[in-house]
Amino acid sequence: MNRDVTQHFQASVQRNVKKRNLLLQRHSSIESIGNLMKKITNNGKLNELASNATFVNTLQLAKTTAFDYTNVSYFTEQSGRYLVLAEENELQFPWISLRLPSDSHHDLPLLRDCISEILEEHLTTIGDRKEFMLDCDSEAMETILSLLGNPKFVPDGDFAYFHMNDAQCAALMKKSFNPPEGFVLRRVDEKDFNLVIDTWKYCDSHELVKQRLHHLPSVGTYTNEGQLASFMSTHTMGQMAHVFTLPEFRGKGLGTVVEMRLAQNYVQNGLRPHKCVAFNNAPVYAQSLRNPFYYEWKRPDGRSHCWNYSRIEYQ
Repeated sequence: MNRDVTQHFQASVQRNVKKRNLLLQRHSSIESIGNLMKKITNNGKLNELASNATFVNTLQLAKTTAFDYTNVSYFTEQSGRYLVLAEENELQFPWISLRLPSDSHHDLPLLRDCISEILEEHLTTIGDRKEFMLDCDSEAMETILSLLGNPKFVPDGDFAYFHMNDAQCAALMKKSFNPPEGFVLRRVDEKDFNLVIDTWKYCDSHELVKQRLHHLPSVGTYTNEGQLASFMSTHTMGQMAHVFTLPEFRGKGLGTVVEMRLAQNYVQNGLRPHKCVAFNNAPVYAQSLRNPFYYEWKRPDGRSHCWNYSRIEYQ
């Protein structure tokens, strides 16, 4: 589709900084990011890798939706080991997402320099917000917090990362997921946006969540009388988020239906289904492990990847 790329990736004003050999290259247009992702995924052959899902999905959403409330840039460093996604908007703090190297091993000095340069030279809204959200694996989180002098931060917790590979996506599309009698499926209605926000433990900017619900994929289960019973939505960075069933409707399998129908929506629209589940949410974690359409992303030694989200103060 031919779109004004500034609707999706608006260039941020760069600070005046001392000239030096920059470690990072910034990609801020759909064309530039598309060429970058072709290189990283070997022309799509590596799209199914869990480490690429967020970055492939974010680009696809920018190309196919009218969501224009956030400015996203991808950063690469010279060796190609690290890829960083940075989101900025007027509605909340900046968000940084770090891609784990494919071998799951960090070059910590290089990582430190990458994050330092992004914070010092590229995230122009940090000066106003005085904080940012960071999502990355636990080892990277420790390094970045140390780099920042162990600042105050609010952790959202430790999460397992669940993903669908090509075979699981193909199997998913052969199945039917329908709600029980008395319920229907559709996008979450605008009248119910505040209900979604009120039930979301990890909700950030209310207005930004409303814009995501308005523009990005969601699925809700409704009673025949029009009451929202369960739902799941999409984060700006292309992750399935916040599956929830109201207490009076639990025990009917509605949560599974909305989640699998949203996953099918993803596959139909060229997106890779993936989600994070808090380790301390034992029932959902166990259910995700049993679900044949997911696998948990693990380290080469078989340990779970521990994914962290932390809201960090920055001066």
